Amino acid sequence: MDIMALKAAIAVQIRFGAHGLQALLDDNLDLNEMRTSIVATGDMIEDYPNDPRGPSCLVLSLLPDGSQVHTA
Repeated sequence: MDIMALKAAIAVQIRFGAHGLQALLDDNLDLNEMRTSIVATGDMIEDYPNDPRGPSCLVLSLLPDGSQVHTA
């Protein structure tokens, strides 16, 4: 599987919880812009396979304006 196919597969699995959605609102960030930045420029920093809410990870990505943002 090439990297673009892998990123497309990952995109459909990105979920935002209540805390994450509130953080997006607090920072005036757009949900679709965040999802796009994760897929286009995301780099996994930490892996949490045993997270009680289900497997997750910490991702660093860049927004269109070049600012960095992390999501877990």
